[in-house]
Amino acid sequence: MQYPVIPPQHVVDLWRKQGKTEDEIKAIKRRLANHSKGDINHLSDDLTVIRNIGRYKAEMLTEMGITTYQQLIEADSEEIASTIGSSLEAIAKYKAIAAKLDANIAV
Repeated sequence: MQYPVIPPQHVVDLWRKQGKTEDEIKAIKRRLANHSKGDINHLSDDLTVIRNIGRYKAEMLTEMGITTYQQLIEADSEEIASTIGSSLEAIAKYKAIAAKLDANIAV
């Protein structure tokens, strides 16, 4: 089954009514756009949606095998901090945002 790359406007309106922010909606759209032949089990998340994770840090996370919000949440914070050059406090914030985004995607 193929999923649409851009959800219909009524779906986006429903997400807004559910209280999703514009950043969360963008993350969902990007996740849908990144799907592989509609296989929901192989989706990757756009980690750059998380504040202060740019393309460079996202690439470093990908090299660590972290491509989804759930993988970021479960990964060792100290290893991430040393690899991408961020503080443990920043990693905790990244994980909190990832948890919120991951929960909102599981609609």
